[in-house]
Amino acid sequence: RAEILASLKPVDGAIIFSETTAMPLIEALQPEIYAKGGDYTPSTLPEAPAVRAYGGQIELVKVEIPTSSTAIIQRILP
Repeated sequence: RAEILASLKPVDGAIIFSETTAMPLIEALQPEIYAKGGDYTPSTLPEAPAVRAYGGQIELVKVEIPTSSTAIIQRILP
């Protein structure tokens, strides 16, 4: 997923991390735009205060067709 996202022209980079939130990365990198899936709202996004603190922009991306990687794997594998 990260490789596909990073290959998109408007995307500068995509980072895989193991923490429960992206807070340490947000504070260190201070991205101009922080994009997150549309299943979040600004009030439920834990990183929102950190992004707002340095003047970053939060973009919530609406998923038009719900996909589940588990469902895809189950369809592919017997």
